[in-house]
Amino acid sequence: MVGIGEYSHESAAASHFSITLIIVTVLLWIIFFIADGKVRKRIGGEREHNVVVDLLTLTGTFLAVFTLLGVGFFVVIAPRVH
Repeated sequence: MVGIGEYSHESAAASHFSITLIIVTVLLWIIFFIADGKVRKRIGGEREHNVVVDLLTLTGTFLAVFTLLGVGFFVVIAPRVH
């Protein structure tokens, strides 16, 4: 919601970057949850389970940091770009 609120107040270049950032972030989270659901159905043994959990944790952490950086962009940088 922060990004959508700032979208109308930005220059054309910043607006395109903002909407792209929002779309990419949402799509990455959707892909993450779809992959999570599919992988959890396929795991067999305990060793596979540990590997899958580690990969999902790493990927989820990366996405969370990416999302926080995106929110930081909309709160700090985007309002200053006119």
